[in-house]
Amino acid sequence: MTLDKALEYASKYRPYAMDAPDDGRLPLDNNLAERGIKPFVIGRKNFLFSDTPRGAEVSADMYSIVVTAKANGLNPRKYAQWPLEEMPNAADPGDPAYLDSLMPWSESVPAEIRLRLAPRTFLIIKHSMTELHRTMGSH
Repeated sequence: MTLDKALEYASKYRPYAMDAPDDGRLPLDNNLAERGIKPFVIGRKNFLFSDTPRGAEVSADMYSIVVTAKANGLNPRKYAQWPLEEMPNAADPGDPAYLDSLMPWSESVPAEIRLRLAPRTFLIIKHSMTELHRTMGSH
């Protein structure tokens, strides 16, 4: 990429990048995404052992379920098992509203699948947010 293209790109997307300091919900880095793909990077050689393209797709689907469950504070094994137990009892398993109820961010996910946030973790998050607000307010 040439310097002029890089500068053109930066000036084009600058307004969007400037949203991050104004909205405390937006992260200033991509560490969460990097941690999310780490299992794929570590396990990529394992994908070479998928005998068929369908086997590779199923492996990718399972990785996606595990990472999404972790990101939503769920026990990945219990969450992967729960929809498989629920779907045979569904009146219409293809109903979009029913499928939405099985998503990891749904309120219908049973409490025993949800992980409890450790008090120490909560304090670290609270301290980080307090520090962020203090820093943003001083500018």
